[in-house]
Amino acid sequence: MKPNNYFERAGTIAAAGAGTILGTQAAGLVYAFYEMQIQLEGTGPQTFVIQGGSVQPRLLCANAGDGMIRVWDAGNEGQALWRTQPGSALVFDSSGSAQYNYFVRGFSEPVY
Repeated sequence: MKPNNYFERAGTIAAAGAGTILGTQAAGLVYAFYEMQIQLEGTGPQTFVIQGGSVQPRLLCANAGDGMIRVWDAGNEGQALWRTQPGSALVFDSSGSAQYNYFVRGFSEPVY
């Protein structure tokens, strides 16, 4: 069963620098993810930093078509293993201007 505050976002970004995927949460809330995908459509190499507070995973895409698909606990929607920091946005920061696509799925929850 999906939580009431469930979301899915997909899109394409074709610019260097920070691309905001989900805007800043209200105080006391976090984004909780159970699926995240990023794929480089242009030429590489290109590095992505997934920003959501103090924890910032990195992804290196050496060639067009490189990327990642990460599913956390896919069999139990409502349970997430990666969360932003309270009050943070989700931002993909790209080292180059090559086009990339993304998909994220998760929910918003209060900080416990």
